[in-house]
This record gives sequence, C-alpha cells and structure tokens, in this order.
Amino acid sequence: MAKITLVATLICDTLIEMMETQPFEKIKVTELIKIAGIGRSTFYDHFDSIFAAIQFIEDNFMAGLLTEESISNKLATDSEIFDGHKYIRDNMRIYRALCGPNGDPAFQARLTNRIKRLYKRKLESLPSRRTYTETCMISEYAAGGIWSLYKWWAFHEEEVSIVEVKKLTQELRAMIEDAICK
Repeated sequence: MAKITLVATLICDTLIEMMETQPFEKIKVTELIKIAGIGRSTFYDHFDSIFAAIQFIEDNFMAGLLTEESISNKLATDSEIFDGHKYIRDNMRIYRALCGPNGDPAFQARLTNRIKRLYKRKLESLPSRRTYTETCMISEYAAGGIWSLYKWWAFHEEEVSIVEVKKLTQELRAMIEDAICK
C-alpha cells in the first residue's frame, strides 16, 4: 500500500474530484496527472494504477471510520455499535464520491459487511429468543439499512442535520435491539 505523502494526498484528492463527474473505472492516469500537475513517473512512484489509488482511498476511509480500537471501545462503553456520523460528515466529499454513482460498487458492500459483523456480534450478546438464523437476518437488515440511510444523507446533507441523523439511527438501533430481545 502507498504511504500517505503530500503527493499521494494530491493524487487522491484529484481522483475524488474527478469521481464527482465521471466513473472511477473510466478515469485514466494521463488525465489525472494532467489535472494534478504531476508527472507520470510520480504517479507510478505512489500507485500501480487508478484502481490501486481508489483502493487506497477506500482503505483509508474505512480505517478512519471503523478502527478496531474505536469499535472495541464503543462496544465496551455503551450500547452503540456504530457512531460514525461525525466522521462521515467530516469526510462527506470522499464518502459521496465513494458511494455515489461514480464510485466503486464493491466499496459499499465492504462497508456493509463490516457493519453487519459488528451488528451480529452485538446482537448475539443480547438476551434473545431468536434463532441464530433470525439474528443473522436482522443484522443483515440493520447493516444494509444503516448504509442506505447514510448514503441518502450524503446526497441530502443540507436537509438533515447530523444531530437528526444520529437521533434517528439511535432510535432505529434501539428498535432492532428490542426486536432481538423478544
């Protein structure tokens, strides 16, 4: 994986900017280096391809959003499994590019799977009369729903505040946990 350097940051920022208007798989190195104002060899000193650069952006976004340490602390200290509202808001441009129509479709699936595992672990720790299969289905439903909600928010940020999104997701999470305990 590439190191985070000023040039890598420039390349990633340029790629995000380009993804606002075109699908990432159609972006060419030639076009990116022209916009970034760097040479071809400079690009290849940092990344093997556009796909490697997008993977780098996705991996860094996920690492900031879902660090194992923050997940463990959240699970250990309170009932919330995920509280990435602030991180998403602070990185909304990146999130929109990654989850929007020009982003990598596999990225949202990776995020959903990570959140699904967290929900499943949390839900399995609750007292429940649900079967293992029911718990799996509920965690699948919850994970898919949370990312659909965040994706909608990313493209309607001016309509809903972070406080409203957080409040709603906490209410939905409580309803899911309540459904598990029945």
